[in-house]
Amino acid sequence: MNCEDRKDLLLEYALGQLNPSAEAEMRNHLDGGCKVCSRELAEISAAWASLGVSLDSVDVPLSVEKRIMSKILSDANQSSTVSIKETVVLPERSNEQTLQRSIMPYVLAASLLGAVTAALCWKLLPEGIDVASSPKQETWGDAALEPNSPGFHTVGLKPLASKEGITLSIVRNEAVKQWHVLAAGLPATDPKSVVQLWAELKSGDFVRLASLPVSEHRTASAVIDLTEGSSEYSGLWLTVEDTDSEAHPGDNVLFRGIIE
Repeated sequence: MNCEDRKDLLLEYALGQLNPSAEAEMRNHLDGGCKVCSRELAEISAAWASLGVSLDSVDVPLSVEKRIMSKILSDANQSSTVSIKETVVLPERSNEQTLQRSIMPYVLAASLLGAVTAALCWKLLPEGIDVASSPKQETWGDAALEPNSPGFHTVGLKPLASKEGITLSIVRNEAVKQWHVLAAGLPATDPKSVVQLWAELKSGDFVRLASLPVSEHRTASAVIDLTEGSSEYSGLWLTVEDTDSEAHPGDNVLFRGIIE
């Protein structure tokens, strides 16, 4: 297998998607000093890490962007049963450098029986790639099928407390009343512990929104259905708990912020 053939595998390797044997082979190849694949992996990893900083545009090489989009289109029909997803956000690109369009996140599926397939997402759709026309398109809240939908927007968070390197980003899909939440810079947790996302209500009570398994890249994400009570959310907490049965956040707080 040459380096050109390894490009898609490098994308899956960076997102922790390869099976153990393929991952070991790729690691051995990189440890062998291949400069081409090491440079490719660095570009992909930089794009992935930038998402945790903010949802603003990030400088992703066009070649990397096109390959990620191609993978989204080819794998999108797998999005049947999903709960926990990992995402990548990409910038808009055009020859005229026109104004950025609305956020268009795409979420791919995690397979059943514990086989984790990380999902991909992009923020701004480049001109010249008509994803809405693809027969395989299976999107998270397909805006093309919701012509009157107000679309996607970021949810403002004002941090009150955060451990170093922890970031929390949220995209809201108005069409289906969902949040797509990404946490980055998470610490490695004990296998018996679990990262929990909580909503603090205006009344001072708490609602547990999701349990977030931490990937080897120290990221975690989830799609959360917003119930009628979501209008009472005043803030978000990210904590590490010993179990997933706690009724309120514990003392090990990774992030706490106010919803603006």
